[in-house]
Amino acid sequence: MQFKLSLVAASLLATLTLTGCNDDSSTTTAPETKTITAIDGYLVSAKVSVDTNNDNQCDKELGKTIANGKFDLPKQYESNKLCIDAIAKETQDEDRGLVVKEFSLHAPAGSDVVTPLTNLVAQSMAKDSDLSLEDAQTKVIETLNNGGLSVSKEDAFGDYVANKNNEGKALVSSQLLVIAESLTDHNDKTLEQQLTITQELSNEVQNKTVEELNDFAPTITVDSETGTVTVKPNQRPQIVDNASIKSQTIKQGESIAPIALTNLFSDDTSAEIKYSLESINASINTLSIQNNEIVGSINVAGTFSFQVFATDEDNARSKPITFSVTVEGNEQPEPEPQPNFEGQTWYMIEEGYSNGTNETSYPQTWCDSIRLENGIVYYNQRSDKNRNSCSEANEESGTYTVKDNTFTLSFTEDGETETLTLNVVNQKVKLENTEIVTLSEEDNTERYTYFENKADAEKRLNVKSDGAANVRDIPTVLPTMSDAIYQLGSYSVQMYQDGETNKVKLWLDSQNGFSCKDAEEFYQYFVLTSSTFGNEGRVYSKEPNSDKFMCADVTEENNISTAVIDFTIPFALKVNENYSLIGSVYHLDKEALESVKLNLIWTGQSNND
Repeated sequence: MQFKLSLVAASLLATLTLTGCNDDSSTTTAPETKTITAIDGYLVSAKVSVDTNNDNQCDKELGKTIANGKFDLPKQYESNKLCIDAIAKETQDEDRGLVVKEFSLHAPAGSDVVTPLTNLVAQSMAKDSDLSLEDAQTKVIETLNNGGLSVSKEDAFGDYVANKNNEGKALVSSQLLVIAESLTDHNDKTLEQQLTITQELSNEVQNKTVEELNDFAPTITVDSETGTVTVKPNQRPQIVDNASIKSQTIKQGESIAPIALTNLFSDDTSAEIKYSLESINASINTLSIQNNEIVGSINVAGTFSFQVFATDEDNARSKPITFSVTVEGNEQPEPEPQPNFEGQTWYMIEEGYSNGTNETSYPQTWCDSIRLENGIVYYNQRSDKNRNSCSEANEESGTYTVKDNTFTLSFTEDGETETLTLNVVNQKVKLENTEIVTLSEEDNTERYTYFENKADAEKRLNVKSDGAANVRDIPTVLPTMSDAIYQLGSYSVQMYQDGETNKVKLWLDSQNGFSCKDAEEFYQYFVLTSSTFGNEGRVYSKEPNSDKFMCADVTEENNISTAVIDFTIPFALKVNENYSLIGSVYHLDKEALESVKLNLIWTGQSNND
């Protein structure tokens, strides 16, 4: 870090500058909204998007639904078609449990709900552009009532889940729930086939009571040649009265007490019941079902939720029984005494726009050094050599005071004083011969790894394309998805030419697994910078026609996932050129996780072992 005053803010806030308008600390006025509801049952953590150019394709993603399927839609999109996308292994149907097969539901502009029934209306209008909203709704209502029901528009296109608690609406609500769930399960059928399913189901449910409809899950087949719809009455397996699974607490790596499943569900109509287990924490699923018992262990501390289901021979799945397992961290030995933080030089990797003299329009990686001694702050004088090597902290730059491992650093230039706070973090999981620190200025806090040995820092600045695997594997500390839990991991880099295309891959690997979902949780973007990359000097890892970075999950033999970030370089790689690879952490996570900061060197040769 160059802590001449003019460079203090630039160095500390370099990453924040990159985030631009996405800075989480920006103060904005909340837009006026209206509440919409996503329903199969209520859908939680489903993606919400709108059609902004009236081509019947939802192109603007706005966020995800919360409890009871609610979402606050900005009123600027009130006149746009709505889309709800249920995400497999993430979206929760509050009635039927974790969604295991993705599906989409649409609704016309102005709708308060998005349901399988509004989806029929939206599909009808998309198929016939001359069809009005009223006529499309009437078409669906007539289909329902031709099957023998007596349903109003208010019933069909309102919150029929909430109506289950309305004594006068309970029966109609239960009838619509059965129809809606079946439409969702056959979301891939044509509009005509879905309308036929709707009418056939209306006829099937018209004479059933609320109690009979509660677990009614008819089997529906559609002939692939004729399109004929056949409905076979069926009840899904039921949860036995008062059946539940007690929450368990275990030690990290310890096996749970086996959980027997055969007495939890019943089904009078099916000769065979199969059981399945889903993890609500998608990256944690080391439990399994063996001999109709849930068994296994979990190696990561935290509290994890699971849902167990019974499925009959007609593939009707029960409602879920949810339970949790709390995993306590094993007692760790007291950390060994660390060397005194004061009185020695520490080395760190910084990203910035300046070599101390000249500015660039893109960030680069550097080695900076600091020494706190006898109340004086010393830094290195940054030069271009620090792109690949570390220099000593011999320049007197400011003063400091210390209390309880918190250092207050003060720098004065041209009559102005800048104050920073440096905290040494007491973290058990860290690399050997390092200290974890946070550096704060006003409301902005960043995490850094301070290296005792310059060689450990310099390894991150000399990742050569033809280097051996141990040269291109950089040890690091990564988070788990549990709060305040860290794990040892590594950054691994590959540079190579694939025909006329140049490629760079960054592997984010850890002992307990690190997936693309984890990467998307913490990192805002990944960028590669170089003076040879045109006017912008930057190449982002991006999916085609998307702001999402390119990421693929690679699963090893031990079922541990590794996130692989992919760059496609539209420029020729220059021999012996420095390429800075930066993975920028979201602003709100910068205190908990250090950004990726590496320097790659293209030698003209690849080594992808």
